[in-house]
Amino acid sequence: MLIKEEKAHYKSIETSIKRIETEMQKLINQDANLKESYKKITRVIGVGPVIAIKCIVETENFIKFNNARKFSCHCGLAPFPYQSGSSIKGKTKTHFLRDKSLKATLTKGAISAIQHDPQIKAYYKRKIAEGKHHMSVKNAVANKLVLRIFAVALRREPFVKLAA
Repeated sequence: MLIKEEKAHYKSIETSIKRIETEMQKLINQDANLKESYKKITRVIGVGPVIAIKCIVETENFIKFNNARKFSCHCGLAPFPYQSGSSIKGKTKTHFLRDKSLKATLTKGAISAIQHDPQIKAYYKRKIAEGKHHMSVKNAVANKLVLRIFAVALRREPFVKLAA
């Protein structure tokens, strides 16, 4: 009986998600600027509908943040050195006020980009071979995704896949 209830609950959640996704697509298709931004952003390898919509919402269609580096800081992708004077030095860390859900979403997009984009895959392998920690490299790849998203969104040209 409990399993049947859980399955029914799971199906209702799935239908809710589908309904919300279709509503978001309708809203994007109604506005020409949103539609153009969404179309350009989703052409970037590793960026799907969830990341594109989340970036458009967070940046208010790239009006709130005019610089990709500022948005990277907002997402928690830019690490800062920890220093207290000249003697105490710690590990570089991201800011504690970061948008954790946005960072998690961009990290998942980075994992997808590592698998499907030969240029990013080569970058990832090179950094791992240098001895960098895999999460540090994924963070750097997510930052590259943000830079690509902003480059494509703020220019008139679509994303062009480059050879490795």
